Amino acid sequence: MTISIQEKGICANIGMLTDFDSQGVDIAMKFPNVIRLGVDLRTVSDLGVNQADVEEHIDPLKFNKKTKKVEENTHWVGLNTMLTRIDYTIKKREKEGKRIEKYLLFYHSFLRDNLTYLRSNRIELGATTAVVGPQRFWDWLRIKMLKEFPNRDYNRAITVPETIMPQDYLDFDEAFKNRIKSILKPSHDEWKDQLSNHEGLIDNTSDKREEIENDMRDNHLMMNDDIKQLMKDINKLRKKYNL
Repeated sequence: MTISIQEKGICANIGMLTDFDSQGVDIAMKFPNVIRLGVDLRTVSDLGVNQADVEEHIDPLKFNKKTKKVEENTHWVGLNTMLTRIDYTIKKREKEGKRIEKYLLFYHSFLRDNLTYLRSNRIELGATTAVVGPQRFWDWLRIKMLKEFPNRDYNRAITVPETIMPQDYLDFDEAFKNRIKSILKPSHDEWKDQLSNHEGLIDNTSDKREEIENDMRDNHLMMNDDIKQLMKDINKLRKKYNL
């Protein structure tokens, strides 16, 4: 069963891991469109773990301080009630010839097979990973995810570039920047010195930055003979190749 969730136009595969107990299963059932990957008895079997090493026996009856009565675990009671409702819904829709959602069929089978076990037993996610180790558990989880979600959209993780610059261009660009940096160094240092001990306030820093850039470009960079010639050559190339 593969389920994907669409939110804000983004399609994503969503999976969930919870403890294998009444509360964990109850949490998973609150999100019917999310695949529950584990843990459960199948997880223990897949990992080749001795069930006794990860299983914890629990008392199905607890003393309720409010009612002062011994009662069933409320989460287990909720699952039992849910199974009854799902069973009724499935039979009703079968009778009416209506479509039955996959998650209803999944949890109908899942609860029937595991409800009795969950009444007095639990298997914690942490206990499972502690026995098998993180790497072995990840190997199992990876296989599980690939089975449930064989395809995924990697456009959110890998950006395919619209343009690729030739290496010769990149080398030229780097060398050009270094040449400009060298030419502008005296002006750069002079402006830095002025700003480091500026008297009074600058009303508009954006305007001041524009003034600095104009001065460095017009009065220093474009006064350099090599840069002038280079710009002429570049403009000729642009005209030649319609750039």
